[in-house]
Amino acid sequence: MSAQRSRAVRAVAWVAQAAYLACLLGLLLLPAHRYGWMRELDPGFSGPLPEDGSGNRAIAAGLLLAGCWLAQAVVALAAARHRTRWFALGLAALAGGVWVLRFGGA
Repeated sequence: MSAQRSRAVRAVAWVAQAAYLACLLGLLLLPAHRYGWMRELDPGFSGPLPEDGSGNRAIAAGLLLAGCWLAQAVVALAAARHRTRWFALGLAALAGGVWVLRFGGA
């Protein structure tokens, strides 16, 4: 592989890692429930939260997870070493774990 191509592949991998971090941050900042703030505002509130029938949160969380996985797939394809590929797989699994813990897999 030529030096210029190697530099381009590394640049793509860095951009993909930045995209991964942005998507993971989005997963962490996206509230699990639209009305979850009600319990934070009034700790004495113990009733059920209102229904969120729009489903927009689930779609946004799914798109952010897909962005994480796609970014790590790019990193794995651009990697020259097996260790880097395994690291990318681990980061993709981390994003999946965050998604399951925050959104309950639904």
